[in-house]
Amino acid sequence: MLLNTLLSKVRLQIHVSQERSQQRSDIRKLSDHLLDDIGMTRFHAELVVNSPFWDIQVNSESPSEHPVNTETAYQTQICTHLKAD
Repeated sequence: MLLNTLLSKVRLQIHVSQERSQQRSDIRKLSDHLLDDIGMTRFHAELVVNSPFWDIQVNSESPSEHPVNTETAYQTQICTHLKAD
């Protein structure tokens, strides 16, 4: 029972890590215009793309009018935007 729970958590973490990797790849490919459409700057995109895979939140101030939100929120916006196109 404990082993099954542990294995389930490991599988989930692997899945989440793979999704984040794909989302970061998608962010990297967006033009500055598309980034602006979702309220993100190139600076923020680079923070998200270059943050460690285990880092859920980007904790950095930037010289931008857009505050840095959680990586997950940006990735959700990007995925929604890409699906709409």
